[in-house]
Amino acid sequence: MLIPFNKLDPEKQAECLQNNWVALDLKTGASLRPSPEVFQPGDQVKYYLYIPNLMVRVIWAKTDEEALAIANNGWN
Repeated sequence: MLIPFNKLDPEKQAECLQNNWVALDLKTGASLRPSPEVFQPGDQVKYYLYIPNLMVRVIWAKTDEEALAIANNGWN
């Protein structure tokens, strides 16, 4: 399960900042980050859910929280 950036310990928060991740799964190493593309305010933003050695999934959401909920299948 992905954990939001602000709920991680300081060391993992630093890793997230360095890699532009908004959430991290400590067990699997999965991460969630927004696309570097520029979107209009109020539009949905493209997020990438990276699951190591398995896949990259594209998620469209308006906020980091919405993207995290989608990535966690509705669980936060």
